[in-house]
Amino acid sequence: MSSTFSYLRGRAVVLSSATVLLAALHVASANAAAVNNYNIAPAPLKSVLDHLAGQAGLSLSPSSVSLAGLSSQGVKGSQLSVEQALAQALEGTGIEATLSGGRITLSEAPVAAAAPAEDDDVAAAAAPAVDDASTAGATSLSTITVVGKGLAPEGTEPNTNYTARSSTAATRLNLAMKETPQSITTITTQQVKDQNFNTLEDVLNYTPGMTVVASGPNGAGNMNIYSRTFPVRAISMDGVPGSTFLLSGGFQGRVSAQDPFLYEKMEIIRGSTGLTAGSGDPSASLNFTRKHPYRDRQLSGQIKYGKWGRKRGELDVSVPWMDEHLRSRLAVFGDDGGQWLGNADRKSYGVSFITDADIDDNNSVSVGVTHYKVKLDGVGPHGITRYSQLQDSRAIEDVPEYRRGLQEGRYTSAVVLPTTTGMRNVNNAAPWSATKRSYTNLFATYDHFFDNGWDFKVSYNYADNKDDQKYGEMGTTFYLPNPADDVASYSYEHKKGKNYVNNIDANLSGSFELLDNDQDFVVGYNYYRTQHFQIGGTPVGIAGSVAVWNPPDPLFCEVLGMCNPGTPLDYNNGDGISVSGWNNGQYAPEPEGMDTFYYKTKTTWTQKGPYFATHWRLIPRTHLIFGGRWTEQTYGDPVNSCLNGIDASECNPNLKYYESSDSDIKTGFLPYGALVVESTKDINAYYSYAESYIENDNSGDNRYEDGSFRPPIRGVTNEGGLKGGFFNNRLNASIAHFDIMQKDFPDLDDDSVSNGYHAHGWELTLAGEITPEWRVSAGYVKQQQSPPNMQTFNRMLDDNNNSYASPREQFVLFSTYDVLPELTVGGGMRWRKGAEGIWVPPTANVDTASDVMKQKPYSVYDAMVRWRMTQQLALQLNVNNIFDKTYYSHENSYISGAPRNATVALQFNL
Repeated sequence: MSSTFSYLRGRAVVLSSATVLLAALHVASANAAAVNNYNIAPAPLKSVLDHLAGQAGLSLSPSSVSLAGLSSQGVKGSQLSVEQALAQALEGTGIEATLSGGRITLSEAPVAAAAPAEDDDVAAAAAPAVDDASTAGATSLSTITVVGKGLAPEGTEPNTNYTARSSTAATRLNLAMKETPQSITTITTQQVKDQNFNTLEDVLNYTPGMTVVASGPNGAGNMNIYSRTFPVRAISMDGVPGSTFLLSGGFQGRVSAQDPFLYEKMEIIRGSTGLTAGSGDPSASLNFTRKHPYRDRQLSGQIKYGKWGRKRGELDVSVPWMDEHLRSRLAVFGDDGGQWLGNADRKSYGVSFITDADIDDNNSVSVGVTHYKVKLDGVGPHGITRYSQLQDSRAIEDVPEYRRGLQEGRYTSAVVLPTTTGMRNVNNAAPWSATKRSYTNLFATYDHFFDNGWDFKVSYNYADNKDDQKYGEMGTTFYLPNPADDVASYSYEHKKGKNYVNNIDANLSGSFELLDNDQDFVVGYNYYRTQHFQIGGTPVGIAGSVAVWNPPDPLFCEVLGMCNPGTPLDYNNGDGISVSGWNNGQYAPEPEGMDTFYYKTKTTWTQKGPYFATHWRLIPRTHLIFGGRWTEQTYGDPVNSCLNGIDASECNPNLKYYESSDSDIKTGFLPYGALVVESTKDINAYYSYAESYIENDNSGDNRYEDGSFRPPIRGVTNEGGLKGGFFNNRLNASIAHFDIMQKDFPDLDDDSVSNGYHAHGWELTLAGEITPEWRVSAGYVKQQQSPPNMQTFNRMLDDNNNSYASPREQFVLFSTYDVLPELTVGGGMRWRKGAEGIWVPPTANVDTASDVMKQKPYSVYDAMVRWRMTQQLALQLNVNNIFDKTYYSHENSYISGAPRNATVALQFNL
């Protein structure tokens, strides 16, 4: 009873504290004067109005009156009201505006109002009359409301905030963040620049609710992403879904090596995202927005130098052509240097080139290419193991003295020995190890804008991604550096992967008037096809995870091939290698035949289906959002062109692939529903229900005994909370409670299904501008996962709580403040409560395994300072991991986060 009371009391404290914070922000926002500083250059009227609406936090409702050919003198001035800014923008155009409910409605001004005034006094006196006339005029014209594009509207200028005012990523509807009924985080270009993010892993480490579990160095090792305790497998580009294979050349679609500089912003939508992403766990989806050109000329870049000889250059230039009807943007970078692991080197470069063209007032096209390449030398995909399993049946007097107390009295003398030596900077890969990854993404988009305000859009994506990895690694399965043993496992492999993705999406969106309100609607169809090719060879070396001395069970000899009865491991004959020899530079040379492959496979996936979403405003201050997707997934069995063990000469580059018969997986209807209630001008309460699905392969076989596919596992997310948009939506805050349950989860023993993993928790986030000088991004997450009853076996430590993939609690914070016009200082920290490995090694007791695989709570602190020497030049210093904290993010791999390091950057903006 007392524990239940404590649980409820803790959540009451969280809820009340967050409510007080939202209320305080609401009061501050309400008290803020609705004025802004404007510096909008003369341009076509539509461009000026888009810019003004975005800066003022309003939405633009263009009428049937055409703005083609109209120009504006722009808007310049400090502390201007919206009315004053509009008066400047519309002066002499014959167009007038009405403000109502946060929307700007345009109409033709009466002739008298458009006539030139004789002098300034007459013009000033006429201004109020114009407003009255505009109100009357607006009621007599048929208008269609188009929601504004938010902070720094597309085609205006870079977003210097840490949030966006609106997004389509969660529902395909353009909604303000406080109207979006799901938890969503936006990482902008400004935050990437301020925090010196160079990899996707950097970004996710500072994103609330996201967890990265890496088994090796970034770019070489597997990097699994988790949110709300489930893996993240959904990726979108410019809002168009396509799975993680859009950004990966590997079989499992991991996206660890991506560089955030190539994207304008990254949106992370947490929970079930079947409506927008199709397949995926109820975790999150990542939406990457490309660097489309601005309507104004922009040129920026930086040159960086950091610890371990890291060098990097960036250039981002946007140029308008033909009176802004044609625009191009080029973003390019290159970097080179070492890492904190010895004898390691990393080189990468990337380019994004995009052109947008306005064919006429009703048609536009966008085409572009993004290419990224990275090469890592001297690193492998795995770190040294955090524990070694030993099997030693020798007489106790023959066992090394340091291990006798552990082995005495145990069945077959099986023990688990933790790796205790400092492994932070040790590179366990042979110098000839190398990883090469190449990603190319081509896209084209066509937009048709109807005169009634509706929009028809067709998008096509093509991805051509390749991975090539060759490595030799020491100590990944057992590592015994003690002089009495002096042995470690050794394995090597060479494998290649290729993914080709074709993706097309078409949708129609717009609004219609019903019950004196605009109702929004979008309907579309999405299709993508992924072809994965993989070639490789069987690793030669230690095949198991146990170091064995004179094993009593012939299983170890016959199956694992690790027997040398009566003697220590013979690492000269493939059982392992000498740790002392490795440390003295006696690395194993690259084996012969590493470029001869033993198998080639081809696997094909397709996903297709229609979707729709609607935004209803039928009752004052109440929003109903409803939609869904019908999805069909086709999965082709892997086609093996070479079987393991055949003569390598039979595997040649000209061997043909043969398609297998495809099988269909139909998910039925994946619904999405939400209710949003405007509690105050700045705060909304919301509840949402969403679903997603993944292929049902939990048991290792996604088919029934008769060969038919199991039904997909559905992930159902219920989420509710409060969202606030303050200071004209420049600051977004939220508190959310989520509850996730997997449905149609398979029983491992028969063909029945039931509920699967269950997760629930709280999230609090804050992002944006508290003042024009003060930016912040912060989030706290508390979560818990429970496995299905059938899974609580195999010596599980607990019920998945506090694992590396699903830490019980997380907190991230980063903030900058302009102390002076020339000086910006910032700092941040990220904290995790700690973690334990879920599965216990078979030969270990619980206490030992808990010690071996535990990560204590840790905090990492970062800082930055930027000095603007001139309007065009600035100098920025970033220091990461100020207190040089050592921490690990994998339960069985000694791969640590980066030690303390610093980077200095010379930035220019011309």
